[in-house]
Amino acid sequence: MKIFHHDKPLIIILLLTLLGRGLYLQLQYPLWWDSHIYIAMGKFIASNGGIGFWEWFRAPFHPLFLGLIGKMGFSIIIFGKIFDIIWSLGAVYFFYRIAEHLFERRIALVGSIIFSFTPVFIMLSGLMLAEPLAVFLALAGVWAFLRQRFFWTGILLALSFLTRFHFGVWIIAVLCSLLLEQGRWKEKFHSLLTTMGGFIVPVSAYLISNQLLWGKALKPFTEAQVLVDSAVWFYERSAWLYVERFFLACPLYLFVFMYGYLFFRNKEWRNTKKTMLVVVTILTFAYFLSISHKEVRYLMTALPALAMMAAAGIVWTYDYLRRTSSAFIKPKSFVVLCIVALLLPLPFELSFERPPQFHNEIGEILGENESRAMIVSTDPSLGTYLTSTIVTLDGTPFAAEIYARHKGKYDVVYIGDCDLQCHPQNQTCLDQKHDFWTTVREENELVLEKNWTFRENDVEKRYSCTYMVFVPKN
Repeated sequence: MKIFHHDKPLIIILLLTLLGRGLYLQLQYPLWWDSHIYIAMGKFIASNGGIGFWEWFRAPFHPLFLGLIGKMGFSIIIFGKIFDIIWSLGAVYFFYRIAEHLFERRIALVGSIIFSFTPVFIMLSGLMLAEPLAVFLALAGVWAFLRQRFFWTGILLALSFLTRFHFGVWIIAVLCSLLLEQGRWKEKFHSLLTTMGGFIVPVSAYLISNQLLWGKALKPFTEAQVLVDSAVWFYERSAWLYVERFFLACPLYLFVFMYGYLFFRNKEWRNTKKTMLVVVTILTFAYFLSISHKEVRYLMTALPALAMMAAAGIVWTYDYLRRTSSAFIKPKSFVVLCIVALLLPLPFELSFERPPQFHNEIGEILGENESRAMIVSTDPSLGTYLTSTIVTLDGTPFAAEIYARHKGKYDVVYIGDCDLQCHPQNQTCLDQKHDFWTTVREENELVLEKNWTFRENDVEKRYSCTYMVFVPKN
């Protein structure tokens, strides 16, 4: 009973986390593009390459786990969503433990609530994206670090990195903390060596597999950019996106700047464990501000650090208001405002459009041949719902080559014109797109065509897409 009493706030937060995500899943929002790719990669593993496909430039651990679910005979979609909830609960648990260790119980309590109910974190629960697993492994690794389990620190942070490459900032922050720690160099060297040893084990296995499969150990890191250069302009956003869609949309995170002031005023940088949080935040923003493609979900990399620092700023502000009789706002009113600021954004930030899906129509076209059919598609979502072999066209620069390679083998061609993007000034890409469309229309018969209008969440604009289904001409 004493243990229950001590951990009662944590247990309540975990139950609220479970309840909130359970209610969110009832809304049954559609899976995202990347979700379908991870599912297809999982099916590829579960079927030994019979269905689905494998994208070599993606971090492998999440699809490997989904493939293991499929290998065991369970539904990847159903159990993938269940494990999303488990990873979220685990992340909140380790967040609380870490914050309690680095700061105090009040900051752990406030930070856990902020972290758990941040819209982007809730939104990613049930989408089967890599972020929930990656953040769970990263926080488990940090907890192992604080417990001085250095080898397991390396192992867990390596798995987080192999789940989402961006989470490599956490191993950098941990190594910086070890280097800055006061103590004998012999002890620090042993801790560094043990941590790096744990990190190298899984990463080495990944690099060796790359060498055996692709002939280049670093292929995912050196060549992946080629695949996104043709379309990244379409997702280009200014740095203001993170201000508007994160800090202003979730105003409690503005207290991160309050903690930044306290961090230097109180010389908290002397605590290398707290410095680790600042390092993760700086590295995350430095990287994602440097690239054109910006999305709020990318901030999941640093979200635990941001939530802890915001909580520290909130608790300090609350204590200041209690000490100051002439404060402009009463402490209780401040708490109420914080609760409103936490809950008010949820209905607005947790809604997004449902894109059209045509797997039922394509399934009817294929009929009994579905399981034996091959579909050449710009959209990976078909692999989630159909048992056919899916060949993705991988963007405009590669579409014509992939299509030609499977000519005479496919049964259906499914194309969304918004999936074949070209920069308006890239004439080479525009010519490739024109030639590809000409070939497809000449060699196939159009059996389905529908238009759909979208509204971007990050910018107030609408755009239309046309979806077409072709079958080979007799």
